Amino acid sequence: MSVLILGASGTGKEYVAHRIHDLSQRRDRPFFALDCGAIPRDVAASEFFGHKKGAFTGADADKRGAFEIANGGTLFLDEVGNLSYEVQVQLLRALQERRIRPVGGTKEIDIDIRLVCATNENLEEAVSEGRFREDLYHRINEFTIYMPKLSERGSDLFLFADLFGHGIGGNAPRFFEHRFGAGAGVLHVHARFPFKTQHFIVGEYDILNFAVVQRAENNRANADLFGNSVLFVG
Repeated sequence: MSVLILGASGTGKEYVAHRIHDLSQRRDRPFFALDCGAIPRDVAASEFFGHKKGAFTGADADKRGAFEIANGGTLFLDEVGNLSYEVQVQLLRALQERRIRPVGGTKEIDIDIRLVCATNENLEEAVSEGRFREDLYHRINEFTIYMPKLSERGSDLFLFADLFGHGIGGNAPRFFEHRFGAGAGVLHVHARFPFKTQHFIVGEYDILNFAVVQRAENNRANADLFGNSVLFVG
């Protein structure tokens, strides 16, 4: 069963993909991640399916593609919504036929993978606009997981803070005083996100960092501690 993970950047989509793999019967087989947003269109087929030596200029040796590397295990395609229409056609065929042919090759390779895809794009909208194939969308979307933003996590935020706080430990107050130019006691995790100050814009990771400091000091500061330095925006 293929899995589609939806959510904004920084919400842990790749971590979830790893956990799906680690808790599956494929856990002893390869896990391979490919960032679809970073693949130039002219080499996409090679990245997915591999190529044979001499298949094109610069192909100085045989290369295994993502499908072959992940064979028997899990293939994670991040930012799958960024694939060009032509590459979508090639990907669909590979998923339907369960076999691939390296660029410049004559022999097909049988594949057995679990496909996990992730995107921060609205794929249903992309389908309706003709930017993403509907048949491919249904092929990769047999099961959907939605990853909420940290700002939607409520009290769960402090569970993450406890986890990441171990990475900073006793240096948390000093770290944030250096990074944000404010005392570590001046902090507040606000339900609305993102928010700005006069000097920086805080994103998902920074909200979590604030929570780490708050947890480290065991002090849920009142927003009034910020004075005029913070402006919350929707």
